[in-house]
Amino acid sequence: MDNGTPKRPQRRRLSKANARAIGQVAALKAEGLSNVQIARVLDTSRDSVRRVLALPETQAELVKCRELLKCQVITHVSEILDPAWALAKKAVEEGDTKSFENAMRGLVALEKIGQSVSGESQKVEHTGVVTVEKRSAVEELRLRDHDL
Repeated sequence: MDNGTPKRPQRRRLSKANARAIGQVAALKAEGLSNVQIARVLDTSRDSVRRVLALPETQAELVKCRELLKCQVITHVSEILDPAWALAKKAVEEGDTKSFENAMRGLVALEKIGQSVSGESQKVEHTGVVTVEKRSAVEELRLRDHDL
């Protein structure tokens, strides 16, 4: 009996035994999607996603996916680390303070990404007094620019 209201399309059911569903849910969760977003992508309900995520097989697959993503990020960071240092060195040689500052900001960002992915703590505590005898490269560049 049709009362004029459109029928809601049938959503897919994620079977507990469906290895494909487990892999898809784990991969999407590892990429940072919420349960609601995963449900939309897979055209299923949040409860189905929640049930699949609760399975031990899914949790194991999620760990594998996160490790894979971690390796990929670390690989990409290490690939651009040397060129980033080369940019900083070139900026120092050319006396370009702005380029040096930008290169160093990029290097700091790469370091933070690497620490975040590897699970290392980003908090650094110093005790005592830190003394530096040489001027920093930034100070040297600024002094050189000022003299020109």
